[in-house]
Amino acid sequence: RTPPSDAFQGIALADLVEKLLGATRFATASSDDSYGRFGILAFRTEAAKRNLRMLTSTEFSNGQTDLSANVATLLQSGALVVVLFCQTLDAARFINATHQAGGENITFVGSEAVTNAVSSMSSDQVARLRGFAGLTLAAGTGNEYVSFKARLAAFHNTVMGDGW
Repeated sequence: RTPPSDAFQGIALADLVEKLLGATRFATASSDDSYGRFGILAFRTEAAKRNLRMLTSTEFSNGQTDLSANVATLLQSGALVVVLFCQTLDAARFINATHQAGGENITFVGSEAVTNAVSSMSSDQVARLRGFAGLTLAAGTGNEYVSFKARLAAFHNTVMGDGW
């Protein structure tokens, strides 16, 4: 099995910014590795198609400990929505550095790895978030998920047949 391209995360993040948050302006922050670069590029491409406006952008290295210049770039832009695309450990560091610099009014939107970082934050850290919207793997549990899977299987068996 091959996972889907991270480009799909870029499209989904644009949906979150535009449709869930109703934002038309944003800033981006990403790691300078291939995951961050290509993921944020996919988001920016999709955002441009939707006429969403990027106020500023910043890149940082994996494991970078001094994020003050990157955070200052975001804060100076006045962006209230920041799309973050990086590895899990870097996401936690970046969000914490933003809060320590006075960026409590920022709502973060993040890739699946960023969602993992937020999920592992302490309750104090989560309480300081103004807001967060992120992506996660499409799997679940509970009655609603089981019901959805049953409907999907029925659709597959009756409408699509072997062509699914």
